[in-house]
Amino acid sequence: METPLKSTLTGLAKLTRINEFGYFILITTLLGVAEAGGVFDQRLVLVMLANGLAVSFAYMVNDIEDAPEDAFSTKNKQRNPISSGLISTKTARLAALVCGLVAAGVYVLLGWWTFTFGMACLLLGIVYSHKAIRLKTVALLDMISRGLLQAGLPFLCAYFAFNGTLNRTWMWPFLFMILLSIFNDLHDARRTDEAERQARQDRLAALLGERSAAIMMTAVVILLGSTGIVSFFLINLVPAWVKVTISALFLLFFVPPYIKFRRSETQESLRVLLFNTLERAAAIGLCFQYLIPWLVQIF
Repeated sequence: METPLKSTLTGLAKLTRINEFGYFILITTLLGVAEAGGVFDQRLVLVMLANGLAVSFAYMVNDIEDAPEDAFSTKNKQRNPISSGLISTKTARLAALVCGLVAAGVYVLLGWWTFTFGMACLLLGIVYSHKAIRLKTVALLDMISRGLLQAGLPFLCAYFAFNGTLNRTWMWPFLFMILLSIFNDLHDARRTDEAERQARQDRLAALLGERSAAIMMTAVVILLGSTGIVSFFLINLVPAWVKVTISALFLLFFVPPYIKFRRSETQESLRVLLFNTLERAAAIGLCFQYLIPWLVQIF
């Protein structure tokens, strides 16, 4: 039986949802640093911390606002630490407040532009879920908001932590990460249950029509591939040795579970495994891009 303290700590850990977005926000941040020509120093550590806290803040607000409804959903009740009784709403609000204030304080240390985009990220995290506005229930705006929240704004925060002016190629990785987030929303069930994902697609179809919604999905895939090619092969945002490292890590992480993969499992399960593995390999490989040169310089 869990003690009250252990239950509270477990609830706070679940409230951050770091396991759901940790690798993604790491990739977004490190690509922003790479585009700015940054290196491993205290600014990189600080912007990674601030971006992680800002996105955690958004998830905290989401769980606080959704707690009353989640209490009536068996699956969402267990996912939401407030609805499941691990922590109280008051504790969750206090944790969100501390998380947001610390993120804002760290952004201040990284310069005016980083602070500006960081505050925009925190504000968007509120209006995305708050019942007074609730962008998450508006077709198109929900995906665009999540793209900015998890990719676009953190990318700009990381970029401006190292570079005060935009260069000529920043738009390509910026758009790539936003489109990748939108693609996840359209096709991936890792972060939401099937009912919520279907509701999002139904809202999109109702707004645009089924044919236009299908065209939009195809366009997202094409643009995602195009911006990815430009970012990683034409402007060489990532060195060749990092690409090789990411590929090797992907095979190392993917092959063992794939061998155990059962034919009875769905294609969705295979797609989740594929994306999760690629996401983890990319995050670790991009970390090596900064850690290894730093270690070589030291030793």
